[in-house]
Amino acid sequence: KISSCAIEKVFLVNNTSIVQDEILAHRLGLIPVFADPREFEFRPNVDDESTCSESNTIEFSLKVKCSRNPKAAKGANHPSELFLHSNVTSSDLKWVPLGDQRRKVSKEEYK
Repeated sequence: KISSCAIEKVFLVNNTSIVQDEILAHRLGLIPVFADPREFEFRPNVDDESTCSESNTIEFSLKVKCSRNPKAAKGANHPSELFLHSNVTSSDLKWVPLGDQRRKVSKEEYK
């Protein structure tokens, strides 16, 4: 058995995409988080945000805005040609260090 971390709680502030909040949260939960779970304390009550700390939580931010591509060719009809950032990928997730996490680990350790 290999220990691993995954996204468990998702807090959405402003989801303007056509993807429903629940579907987006589920898809984020499928992304593996490359962090050593032995470095974290178990948090029994995950519904209580006040128990979040640098010792039991890894925070990521996802901010992507899809906009029309002003340089799209006249006859273009594929979304990747018509729009900028039409796809959201796991590389769009940005690690937000909590407390002393930045000093304890390298940026490449959490991704």
